[in-house]
Amino acid sequence: MNRRWTFGAKSSKRRFSATMLTYVITYVANVWIYRRIFALLIDDMGKNLALLLAFMVAQAVATVVNFGVQRLVIFRRAGGRF
Repeated sequence: MNRRWTFGAKSSKRRFSATMLTYVITYVANVWIYRRIFALLIDDMGKNLALLLAFMVAQAVATVVNFGVQRLVIFRRAGGRF
């Protein structure tokens, strides 16, 4: 659905595989960023605020990276291999 609505692209097995790999990498990056930020903030802010801020930052970074990779690599329009 995302490929059609957001990027106007047709489906392919290669594009599907690249998208799934992007999701795995984004998930790992999200968890890594979340853990690092939480560890940095917990002593200064307490558990609840540290959880919230770490989640917000990690999710924002993961969302931007995911969209960027999909737009610039997976669903590029002209001259792409997909």
